[in-house]
Amino acid sequence: MLSLTPNPKMQFFDSGGNFLVLGKVYTYEAGTSTPLATYTDSTGAQENTNPIILDAKGQASIWLSANAYKFVVYDADDVLQPDGGDNIDPLSFATEEWVDTADVPTFIDATSFSVPNDRTLSYEDYRAIKLTVSAGTVYGHVISSTFGSGITTVTVRLKSGSVDSGISATSLGLITSTSTSMPFSTLILSEDTTDLAAATTTNVLGTQSSTIHITGASPITITSFGVSLREGLKHRVTSTGAGAHVLTHNATSLILPGGIDITVAQGDSWTVEDLGSNNCRVHSYTRASGFPITETIYDKLISGLVPSNNGSDPAKDIDISAGFATDTTGAYYMNLPTSFTKQLDAIFAEGTSAGGLFFGTIAADTWYAIHLIRKDSDGSIDVGFDTSSTAANIPTGYTYYRHIGWVLTDATPDIIAFKSVEIAGGAVDYVYNSTITDISRTLSTSRLVETISAPPDTRAHLDCRVNGTTTSFTWVHPTHYIDAAADSSNSHMVSSSASTNPSRGRDIELDSSSQIASRSSAAANTLTVSVTGFLHRRV
Repeated sequence: MLSLTPNPKMQFFDSGGNFLVLGKVYTYEAGTSTPLATYTDSTGAQENTNPIILDAKGQASIWLSANAYKFVVYDADDVLQPDGGDNIDPLSFATEEWVDTADVPTFIDATSFSVPNDRTLSYEDYRAIKLTVSAGTVYGHVISSTFGSGITTVTVRLKSGSVDSGISATSLGLITSTSTSMPFSTLILSEDTTDLAAATTTNVLGTQSSTIHITGASPITITSFGVSLREGLKHRVTSTGAGAHVLTHNATSLILPGGIDITVAQGDSWTVEDLGSNNCRVHSYTRASGFPITETIYDKLISGLVPSNNGSDPAKDIDISAGFATDTTGAYYMNLPTSFTKQLDAIFAEGTSAGGLFFGTIAADTWYAIHLIRKDSDGSIDVGFDTSSTAANIPTGYTYYRHIGWVLTDATPDIIAFKSVEIAGGAVDYVYNSTITDISRTLSTSRLVETISAPPDTRAHLDCRVNGTTTSFTWVHPTHYIDAAADSSNSHMVSSSASTNPSRGRDIELDSSSQIASRSSAAANTLTVSVTGFLHRRV
């Protein structure tokens, strides 16, 4: 229904205080000379004439629409009277939260309609709106209104439903969005959720929803959250896509906690506060993993996940104990709540007691890295094998991983049997059931670099022996040591002419090719190097 002016039946007087008999009241849009209709009763079915002709008591029934008016009053002889006024707002006298506009709307599409005349002042951006459509009553707010060719086109965002061809009435919220006492977030942001595809400029600030989901499977570097609506608005944002997007800190336009860039993981959430002028600040960043934003302490976290030969098929299957670890980027916490069994001789399939090989077929005399992996679509955790320690052949649909162990095949190819135990700091110590002799040759006075049966970049456990009757000094050492002649200052083994030198245990850091170096002061004796196991630090 329509709203009343201050009195249901208005009365006007001349400058002498007498009834303004047969006076004339012209009604316009506030601040303009554009005529604006009034109505004879609350139904809005019948417009008054414009001007309105007053009766013998200077009275008339004047009902207003939800617009601000200007009244210009004349007497019967067209002499201007002081009884007019501008910015007469019916909302000032309304007693309901919704005010019928009395407009006749015309359907355009699911989010817009038009009304006659210039009504942009009433249909202002962000103002609450109620529409009568075929499905009933729907609610939302105005996104924009533009005037042209005698009509005002209004675009709306509805909480539910849509504008349809049966639209028959519009009502506006009692409180306007200009100079209001209502909080901006209550007035402007709808309660619905909007999906935004990640982009260099992801327009969070320009989205009129309180909840935003950022989508996208491919990593995007985000440098801006778009165009401001109003200073003080806050949006809650969640990354729902699998892409490891990067939020780029800017001290003015995109202020991030700690002043550092943030690599986003699926499920992370944060609050964006509009600071105005397309600037914003991110608050309350929460990782899905539960870890802080900076993972420098936690990105190497690992516990359990110890490999061992399977009891039923030790030559082809590996058991992984329960445990947890962060992925290599520190973005995800990956938990394996129960032990897993994976088959090295079968292509990867999800779940325990299933294939684990990332590609191809099992190969002889080959090192396989064991990886804990996370499925992008649902976050489920699995285990698999790759010849790459960086999971270069990780299955499609998996992105994040952690290298947790090693296995070696022999010429058969079968998995070489071993025992393993976790030690302080999450490292795993491996001991072969049978030692593997890799070097057995005559000593050399020149430096020799040779490959042994331990994984690259680990600490090999070696059993070294020199046999012979010639006195000599022998130096077995990492390849990154500076080459030098073997003598009493650097050697850890001495062979005398009187006896066979006993074996010496030694731990040596291997290079990326699983190599060690050795050199002797004499070439007359025999060097034997056997591998008893290795230490994998899992960092």
